Amino acid sequence: FQNVINTLNVSKEKLSTNQLYKDAFENRRCLIIVSGFFTNYYKDGKIYPYYIYEKSERPFYLAGIYNKLSDGFITCSLLLTHEDGFLSKFQNLTNLMPIIINKNDQDQWLSTDTDKTKLATLLNNKYSISLNAHPIARDFYEQDIVFRTILDPVNYEGISYPE
Repeated sequence: FQNVINTLNVSKEKLSTNQLYKDAFENRRCLIIVSGFFTNYYKDGKIYPYYIYEKSERPFYLAGIYNKLSDGFITCSLLLTHEDGFLSKFQNLTNLMPIIINKNDQDQWLSTDTDKTKLATLLNNKYSISLNAHPIARDFYEQDIVFRTILDPVNYEGISYPE
């Protein structure tokens, strides 16, 4: 199924129109706790990966939905929205980013009692954390990468860095 359709992430616009996601959005929302996420910048025929993280380097929540398959396997999809301007300096292959759920909204996001209007508000809220970004080794895409150092900043000539 994954070869036919990408279910690892879904734009928020598809949540109410695509039957694959509608029931999960209404009944099976989850939070994905992360220390950061990755994006890519394309320049001169090369892709440069970036690590996006909270400035304090504390974990934060990303919005998700989940499903339980007939064999008992649980899978989740990351919810995406249009990027907010910050990421445009570090990504140019897409205009989407994960939806960040503020810590104070976690209970409402997870509750099956939360009405659709409030859910729409949560999906459109501007997150309250400060993001930072830096390029990481292009070896990120290699199979045999040493993961202890993958998040370390790497300097590339002509590639953007946060101010």
